[in-house]
Amino acid sequence: MESTTVRIRPLRLAFLTKPSDKAALQQVFEINSGLWGGVYNFIIPSMKTLPKVFIEPYRRRQRSAISVMKGMIEGIQPDFLVEMEVGMATGLGFSESRVITVQQLTGRDEHNRAAYGVDMRSICQDL
Repeated sequence: MESTTVRIRPLRLAFLTKPSDKAALQQVFEINSGLWGGVYNFIIPSMKTLPKVFIEPYRRRQRSAISVMKGMIEGIQPDFLVEMEVGMATGLGFSESRVITVQQLTGRDEHNRAAYGVDMRSICQDL
């Protein structure tokens, strides 16, 4: 008899947000507090230009903000990019079918379960 091993893991999300938007950052923290594996999700700063702290150590290599964000996405390899504001993922080259808004992420399906991922509310209801 043959056997198969199946491993499951939580969704790997990357949240695109402006570093100066404290309300959006607070919302990201609140959302991830209730998601299975939320502590491992990433926050990618949505930038138009690189701040000095990114430029100083790499003076020999001038990078654009978009290339830095693309590099973060490539390193993280998220299942979905979550836009805190619509349009933040434009120009990043990430599959549009895997870009969702924060409203889609926090939405519920017809059975009142999380539309994306597994949330604590759904787990507690099933106990």
